[in-house]
Parts: sequence; C-alpha cells; structure tokens
Amino acid sequence: MGYIRWGTIGTLILLGIAAIAVAVANAMHFSTPIEQMDLSHLDQRLFLLELALVPQTPEEAAQRWAEGIKMRNGALQFAILAPALRQSLEAQYANRYWVTGGSSPWVESYTINQTAASEDSVQFAIRYQLMSSTGSAGIATDTITVGQMQTDDRPQPGWYITALQSSMDWQLSLAPLSSKSRH
Repeated sequence: MGYIRWGTIGTLILLGIAAIAVAVANAMHFSTPIEQMDLSHLDQRLFLLELALVPQTPEEAAQRWAEGIKMRNGALQFAILAPALRQSLEAQYANRYWVTGGSSPWVESYTINQTAASEDSVQFAIRYQLMSSTGSAGIATDTITVGQMQTDDRPQPGWYITALQSSMDWQLSLAPLSSKSRH
C-alpha cells in the first residue's frame, strides 16, 4: 500500500466536513450527550464525521455512493451503509485499509438512474465508465437500494444503502466478479 497525499484541496474538504460535523452535532439532540459516550477522541471524531455525511435524500445517498466508488474511498462508502451491511462488510473494508478499487482501471465518470421506488425504499442503477492508461476499460454497474432509517448508533435519520449488487468487487479490486456479470 502506498501513501495517500492530501493536497490543499483535500485538506480544505476535510476541514469543511469537520466544520459541518460540529454544526450537525450542535444541532442534534442525542439521548446520551456525546460527551458522555464511551468513545476515544478518534472515535468521537469519526462518529461526528459520519453523522455529517448522512444522506438526507435517496438521490444524495446514490450520489455519495458513486463518488465514494470514483474516489476509491471505502470510508465514505462505509459511512452510508445500513447497519446490516456495515457489519457484513467492515472486515473487507478494513483489510483494504479503507481504499477500494485499484489504480487501474479507474472510474472516469458515472450516471445514476432511479429504477424503482416504494414507500420506504428507492432503487438506483449506477453505470460507471472505466478508464485505463490505454483508453476505455469498459462499463461497470451497481444496483443499490436505499432506505430511510434511524438506529441507536445513528441518531440522525437519513437514507442508507440497504442492498447492493455490483458487477465489480469494489471492496477487493476492480476485477469483475464474473465474466457473466460484466456489462
């Protein structure tokens, strides 16, 4: 694993997210005050950052997921997963040091289309244009379902990914799961 360099833009983004997290935390009403939660300083910071990332609409959840894939940011992807998915995928993300995908191919662009909706969930198809140093590397797709929820560990209601089907294994590499599933 190589080092990740954060430039000025990355630093500004992180500072912006931290400011939003503080504002969100100040505006929220927890059943247990955050100062009384049994968390280390890093855990508190992570908790507040994840709260700042809670999608408020189904479209925001789909957009955030696609950006997390494009940026290869497993921490961002993990932050918007529903508790059951978090539990089943945490070890995979951690084993990859929260970086998903690989340096090649990479996601050049993506499109998001809503494919279904019910009273409590919305499904989206996300189509990724993959590129490599030699040009186009094909298309990958994700189908995600997002649902609105509020849980004990996430006191702010929001839209979280409750189901994920992918033509790629983003947690381990950008290699196809199978030749049949690639579009």
